[in-house]
Amino acid sequence: MLFRSRVITPSGAVIGGTRSLSSSGYSISAVPEATRLGNGNVLYVWETTNDWGNKHLAYQILDANGNLSGGANVFALNQGRVSKHTAKLANGNGVIVWGNDFNKVRFQIVSETGSTVGGITEITTEGDSQGHLKRPLVVGKPNGGFYLVWATHIGETAKIQMREFTDTGSEVGTLRTLATFSISMSGGYRIALGGLSAYSNGDIVVSYSQGLYEAYYNGNGAYG
Repeated sequence: MLFRSRVITPSGAVIGGTRSLSSSGYSISAVPEATRLGNGNVLYVWETTNDWGNKHLAYQILDANGNLSGGANVFALNQGRVSKHTAKLANGNGVIVWGNDFNKVRFQIVSETGSTVGGITEITTEGDSQGHLKRPLVVGKPNGGFYLVWATHIGETAKIQMREFTDTGSEVGTLRTLATFSISMSGGYRIALGGLSAYSNGDIVVSYSQGLYEAYYNGNGAYG
């Protein structure tokens, strides 16, 4: 499988030709993610693997014209099957978050120029949250830092939970539970996150599916 990109202006004009991403010697697989960084570069993230059940995560930087800037960085090896999300931070850097079937949620911060900022951080969770490839979500706060949200399942109870971090990956506060409800074990896990957005005042809105529900959370630490 090959991954390619094209740059298109708001008016629909195509800039340059098609760019192919590097594979760094691994087979490219799964859906890519792209996030524009503060300096105009694009952080492009994908899964790459020699074994379907044991994937690695890689990223590459594209400049403002869509040209490749440097080679691919395979930064997280042997992550199992993963489900990922990316976001831009207020300082211009990017953050990559992912869950996998080892029941882990992790993140890596990447600078505007493509270097990693610190190492991979594994966050503390409850229950069997990520074992069913429920994608965690991340959003940058307008005044700096980011929120990381995921779905967790403990027996027949499901929770939407969140942790807050600074731009450099230090945790702020403690684990927060945004919603708790019962689920049907006979029908499998029925919770999946849909979207995560931030308002200019720091409030966020989290959407998830068990029917159509929303958990609205105030960035100052109280329910809205």
